[in-house]
Amino acid sequence: MRMRLLLVSVLVTIGFSAFAQVYMATVDTAAVVNDSVIAPQSVSTPAVVAPVEKATPAPTTLEETKPAKERADMSSTFDGGLYLRVGLVLPSSDYMTCNAKDQGYSFQMGSQFYIGTTIANFMRFGLDVTWYDFSYVELEMANGTNGYSGLASAFGVGPMVSFAPVKHFVINSYVKALPTFAFSGGEEDIIYTYQDGSLPSYTESGFVGRGGFCIAGVWGLELRYRMVDLGFETVWGKSDVAEVGSSVTEVVAGELGAPVVGAINKIDPFKINNSRVYIGIKF
Repeated sequence: MRMRLLLVSVLVTIGFSAFAQVYMATVDTAAVVNDSVIAPQSVSTPAVVAPVEKATPAPTTLEETKPAKERADMSSTFDGGLYLRVGLVLPSSDYMTCNAKDQGYSFQMGSQFYIGTTIANFMRFGLDVTWYDFSYVELEMANGTNGYSGLASAFGVGPMVSFAPVKHFVINSYVKALPTFAFSGGEEDIIYTYQDGSLPSYTESGFVGRGGFCIAGVWGLELRYRMVDLGFETVWGKSDVAEVGSSVTEVVAGELGAPVVGAINKIDPFKINNSRVYIGIKF
């Protein structure tokens, strides 16, 4: 009996020891596995913040997108100065209350002055001044003979606005008041009548000159590249006329000794309405 109990106790001890060894081996294996599987905790690093660049404002005009030197050149495109122009006059059909035979010719001398600074890099205001302006047109008189007419003007002035779409190229629009002396001359029919009515009146031809002053209006459009300009103008106005010279002898002796008076047909005020194209140079 004692031998059986001793054997059972030995077996139980051996079994318990084996179980304990197996259990400890299992725990050690699990710890190794866990150490190899679980990655070490990463260390966070501070984020690097890039410097913020200051925003550049968008250009307000097309010209501001160009280099500064070129913008300065655009501003210097608006340069005033003296100009000389020659042109062709295109009169209306009833120019100077007569019939114009053909186109005429004109000559102008004047100056342009700019006021203030350039606006938006492409526009500027100024003055257009006419020092002298002369135009000439041939006329067909009422009796079919040839005559002439002219406009002599000086010291006209008016506002001007200029645009420069590209460098060295300027578009000018202007309007001005132009003190003008309008004149015409040619052969006209002179009607002679006896004061006592003793004989019928008769007609002769003689030279008659007329003229008058007015303030003419001028509107023009000019295209200029560097020193050369092309342009178009229209001139309008109305002038009262007076006889400035004729071959009429007011009182002469008739065949019967009676005084004879020569009279020229009255004429309506001069109607000034013409256009002209010109080419010129600016100094």
